Amino acid sequence: MITRRLSATLAIASLVLVACGSDQDPAIDVPTDEATTTTTSRVEPAAGGQTMTFGPIELTGDAEVPGPGDEDGAGQAHVYLEPEGEPAGTICYDFIGIDGIEPATAAHIHQGEVGEAGGVVLPLETPSEGSLDACAQDQAELVAKIAANPAGFYINVHNEDFPEGAVRGQLEE
Repeated sequence: MITRRLSATLAIASLVLVACGSDQDPAIDVPTDEATTTTTSRVEPAAGGQTMTFGPIELTGDAEVPGPGDEDGAGQAHVYLEPEGEPAGTICYDFIGIDGIEPATAAHIHQGEVGEAGGVVLPLETPSEGSLDACAQDQAELVAKIAANPAGFYINVHNEDFPEGAVRGQLEE
């Protein structure tokens, strides 16, 4: 009888200690200062075809060629290339805070250097609400071209007042 009570008491005491104990394993070293991160405009693909990221890309009317673009227009975009793996040849993009050009009527990725107007290489969904996330698949050839020379491509958004482009930004400057 004493053995059962002692066992029950020890079991309850163990549960209480576990419940009240620290969540931190003493063998885990936790830094006392906050971690910092570095954001770059481009992440190089590693072996195995990791995603390449461009952004934030500042979209302005001043960058539009031939100008002028919409001087009140602004926003940001990111472009993500998936060169290999699953799904290979995918281009994802997002528009953030597209403002001052309402309503947007079209958006594209063009091939063209800074200061040069270029042809459309990929029509994009229009950020009609100011922000948008989307992807285009089966673009392996275009992904390879952009990866080889991202400075030779830009993204822009059009509106009725600026049918040639309201705001623009190079994928990489």
